[in-house]
Amino acid sequence: MGINIVQFQPGLSLTECVDRYGTEAKCDRALYRWRWPKGFRCPQCDGRARSRFRRGEQVYDQCRACRHQTTLRAGTLLQSSKLPLRLWMQAIYLLTSSKTDHNHEHPVFAVIEPVKAFDNASLKDWIERRLEPECEVYSDGLACFGRLEEAGHAHTTLDTGGGRAAPEVQGARWLNVVLANVKRAISGTYHAVRQAKYARRYLAEAAYRFNRRFRLEQMLPRLATALMRCQPCPERVLRMASNFHV
Repeated sequence: MGINIVQFQPGLSLTECVDRYGTEAKCDRALYRWRWPKGFRCPQCDGRARSRFRRGEQVYDQCRACRHQTTLRAGTLLQSSKLPLRLWMQAIYLLTSSKTDHNHEHPVFAVIEPVKAFDNASLKDWIERRLEPECEVYSDGLACFGRLEEAGHAHTTLDTGGGRAAPEVQGARWLNVVLANVKRAISGTYHAVRQAKYARRYLAEAAYRFNRRFRLEQMLPRLATALMRCQPCPERVLRMASNFHV
């Protein structure tokens, strides 16, 4: 049996995570570096020179050119959060620390998202957005998948039959493993998905982790960097979730 390259790759242990990001000061330095890898840049005028001062518990950076004041969290997804940075880093660690199995014929990358319906229109939209012209597609033969051939894709129908042996059909086994892992990850973390309108986000989280499983040691800093470079997203915007591509 070959060595599992995902399970045996070096990652970040819990001890190492605590050692690197166990205090507010350490988290502050790390997040500052990820937000401004080439040094401070004023969000107002793009100036590089700044002065720093403290007001109560908050540390401010003031641009020397336009005198705009900002904080490490301002203008990021953490802008309105009152949680300590070390708790954010612990959450990011837990989110990115799981390992997913890999073997021969196991999918390397995955797009996991809901579609409006199993009909021609929905599948046509998905094909145009997600498939390269030269893609070869395997399906279980659902009628709407006839659109694949109309779009010029090589299409192989898998006769999965029924019963317990169906998931083991050649070409379908690892797809079913991926889907089972997604279900297990969601139920294990969230226990239940009570808001169906957020399904796209649950699946996007699973796809994010799956597609980055070969570089576990980079997942925490990459996700934290994205966190620091994204615009704020208040709760009212989060609640406007849409499951489908618009």
